[in-house]
Amino acid sequence: MTASLKHFILRSTALKLYRDLCKIACKLPASEYKEVKALIRNEYKRYHDETNLEVLEDALQVGSLQLKKLKDTVGNIYN
Repeated sequence: MTASLKHFILRSTALKLYRDLCKIACKLPASEYKEVKALIRNEYKRYHDETNLEVLEDALQVGSLQLKKLKDTVGNIYN
């Protein structure tokens, strides 16, 4: 797989993860939502100009773990 194709795939994966994180975050109470949304944005800005595929893949793995934690948190709040 060429590097540009891999970047394209990682970019689409990152966008999906971003949307999923935002969907779950909006279910939090308003005060927590603003803080979590800012954290999500800051992390994405941090890696915006990154070109190293390994770094991007690692960041996506961390983001996926954070999504699971956020889902658990939201589930615990409303259960």
